[in-house]
Amino acid sequence: VTAVLVDGAIKQTKNDKAAEKELLLEKAKHEVPVFKALFRQLDTNKSQTISIDELSSLDPNSLPTPFKKALRNFKFQSTVELFEMIDADTSGAISEEEFVDGLLNLSMSEHRQVSPELFMILKLSRGNTRRQQEVMTQVDEVREDVKRLLRENTRRVVVA
Repeated sequence: VTAVLVDGAIKQTKNDKAAEKELLLEKAKHEVPVFKALFRQLDTNKSQTISIDELSSLDPNSLPTPFKKALRNFKFQSTVELFEMIDADTSGAISEEEFVDGLLNLSMSEHRQVSPELFMILKLSRGNTRRQQEVMTQVDEVREDVKRLLRENTRRVVVA
């Protein structure tokens, strides 16, 4: 009797997972075109990327329903937070692929049982990565300036 119950539970779990996968695929099929259209609408300069300024121009009242649903579990304090969350490669610009993937990930988070806090940790990590890259660029610039000053001082000492 126990074996029959366990076997039934295993089959039900497999059926539930298959049904959930099918639901997610249908949801993605519906949302991807909406997110792509929104990307094209936001890319006002037709650069194939969205800048922070372009994303900031987003009118919350005119958002498509899938976009609103994707963000409903997240309490972004600003457009900058949303931008940093979606800008996966921390380039400072969002490609269409990043935009669609980012919104799909936010939208599907409720089905994956991923907490909004985990997404916010990811956002913070990306922000820190961007800041670290900026600091490293500045350190490299300072290093080059120091080398240049040392060369100039060496020339002055040799001339004197």
